[in-house]
Amino acid sequence: MLKRIGFTRNDLLLIAVLLLFAAVGVWRSITDAVNSVNAVSAVIRVNGEVQEVLPLDKDSETTVTGYNGGVNIIVIRSRIIYVGEADCPDLLCVKHKPISDSGELIVCLPHRVSVTLE
Repeated sequence: MLKRIGFTRNDLLLIAVLLLFAAVGVWRSITDAVNSVNAVSAVIRVNGEVQEVLPLDKDSETTVTGYNGGVNIIVIRSRIIYVGEADCPDLLCVKHKPISDSGELIVCLPHRVSVTLE
């Protein structure tokens, strides 16, 4: 029967595996979209201690003094938050993409500053 339509058992097995991978990919993208919840506030911590809680519905800029006097400027624009400026040596926090969903995080290790969306 399989030979009449041109498929071998291995062909059917390959098709089944590809369909399974496609189904898993669709399922993961759906669950990621459902679990992606809009955040309502940004929690700024220095050395693990909460320094400030900022609402995301209001555009603002705040200066955070981190470990050993290091400075980070946290910017909120249109419910998106990012580090606008910092005086740390690597500037990874400034280069980090802006965040907007609950659970996302930006960290400045030299200044021990973290920004978490909740």
